[in-house]
Amino acid sequence: AFQIFGHEPEIMGEAAAIVGSRPIDFIDINMGCPVRKVIKKGAGAALMKDFQRAEAIIRAVCDQTDKPVTIKFRSGWNSETVVAAEFARMAGNAGAQAVTIHARTWAQGFGGRPDWQVIRAVKQAVTIPVIGNGDIQCYGDGLKMMSETGCDGVMIGRGALGNPWVFRPEGRPATLGGRLPVIRRHLELAKRFLPADRMLFRIKNHAGRYLAGLHGAGRLRQKITGCSSLAQVIDLFENL
Repeated sequence: AFQIFGHEPEIMGEAAAIVGSRPIDFIDINMGCPVRKVIKKGAGAALMKDFQRAEAIIRAVCDQTDKPVTIKFRSGWNSETVVAAEFARMAGNAGAQAVTIHARTWAQGFGGRPDWQVIRAVKQAVTIPVIGNGDIQCYGDGLKMMSETGCDGVMIGRGALGNPWVFRPEGRPATLGGRLPVIRRHLELAKRFLPADRMLFRIKNHAGRYLAGLHGAGRLRQKITGCSSLAQVIDLFENL
């Protein structure tokens, strides 16, 4: 999949034509991003306050690609404007083939508790597939969300950072030894695929999260923070 965002229907359509020519399965439009610099341009979650523009964007994208188009958005702008069900209906009528709903408002950001019942309301409002999102920290959480809301699937975001085992029923290994092979594999892939200027910051972030719940995790995180290169991070984990 390829995700795009923006506020100009014509430009979004052009972007869809470009990425749609690539070997991807579908195009996702992000209408839920809470980042302020995105909001200031009228993109991301700001589109939940402008149904007309949001609809024009969806139609423009659908018109320019034969790939399925999906939309990701939030519950609404704030607690007074929870419009997810109405937004989902609009998206489906405009051509979207599925929607993903993050059950928090823009005002919540990533704080507070997501209201999974908003996902349920969206599912009841549309006939296209609905994917739920928000605070899925383990395999069981995903099953619980599907059971409570009736959604067709779940999207896992922050819950997978440093925890790729979130997709398995058995969850994260309880020991460092059980996690090390995956950590080392992640470091190898980072070295191969991440741009050099972003590599160290991203790996430090992931590596620290891999240690959650382990004895001595704080000490190891300090060592990771002190590394000045990816090679040092790799060496640190190779010698544990």
